[in-house]
Amino acid sequence: MPLNTGAPRISPVSEPHTISLMPSVVPAAFFYSFLLDFLRRGLSNTLGVDSLPVMVLHPVYLGIGSNLGDRAGHLQHALDRLSELTQLVAVSSVRETEPVGPIEQGQYLNAAAAIETKLPPRQLLEALHTIERASGRDRTHEKRWGPRTLDLDILVYADRVIDEPGLTIPHPCLHERRFVLEPLAEIAAELIVPGLHQTVSGLLTALERAESGASL
Repeated sequence: MPLNTGAPRISPVSEPHTISLMPSVVPAAFFYSFLLDFLRRGLSNTLGVDSLPVMVLHPVYLGIGSNLGDRAGHLQHALDRLSELTQLVAVSSVRETEPVGPIEQGQYLNAAAAIETKLPPRQLLEALHTIERASGRDRTHEKRWGPRTLDLDILVYADRVIDEPGLTIPHPCLHERRFVLEPLAEIAAELIVPGLHQTVSGLLTALERAESGASL
């Protein structure tokens, strides 16, 4: 029986916002990585060379959000497309959260996803923007802090620290946003965020303490 590597399904919005991963999603990603490495080693031994060029799969963590239209549907669309373009390794549960910023708008559904990809950071960002546009988002005309059908952010890309026009990695507000850190901590609690030199769980704890102190 072939492995089912499709994206996990989003539960209905009226129910608690959790995602149940199809059992084969995570094993399949690691199975294919193992298989490629096994084949590479076999060819290396057969040809009598130390190594063969390998296209590296980079671990990447994404933030996913929506607060317009069919929010769960937009998140599902993103997961479906990500499973086609990359290796979808893990997905957090989905949270309903308050919007950030001065513009009055509806609540968000937020989640985090772990993927492995061959795409370099800039090409991955362009691919994410293409997925957003397919859900009706128009970045050229939207207001800052405004509502959006789909928001896909690169939170962490391997161990890279990038500060270029239109591309900052890790995400510059990652450590300030509970709606980012909570789902990310579900799937990568011990991940050390490049540049910040703290784990995701540590950043979440620090944010919770800061919020508790501010409320006193």
